[in-house]
Amino acid sequence: MSSRFKIFRSYMVALRPWSFSASLTPVLLGSVLAHNHLSRSNGSLSLAILLICLVCALCVHGAGNLVNTYYDFKNGIDNENSQSDRTLVDKRLQPHDITKLGVALYLIGSLAFFLLLFVSPAKDEILAFVYFG
Repeated sequence: MSSRFKIFRSYMVALRPWSFSASLTPVLLGSVLAHNHLSRSNGSLSLAILLICLVCALCVHGAGNLVNTYYDFKNGIDNENSQSDRTLVDKRLQPHDITKLGVALYLIGSLAFFLLLFVSPAKDEILAFVYFG
């Protein structure tokens, strides 16, 4: 196995993509409900808005998972005896690797949110409540 693949795999473990259904499900369910509502009033669902919402939700969720990994390690919750995320415990990645990716994901998620403020017909207050909530 190449070293690049091992590093990629370590990042994937730290991101915990198996938990992303918790972010994708509400976005997709909301989109289905919006599509049903809009189709009755001869409107249409914007695929661009849906994709921006998905990017925003996945980036913020992934960044949150990385923050959890970082602080669980720093506070000793993830240690040699724990069975949870061992990415930092086993030194597969360094704490600065986790923080850099977390910052990048929060930045991308925030940019997606700001883009959503301009392209979505939803009120800014509602979008902000959903993003920050």
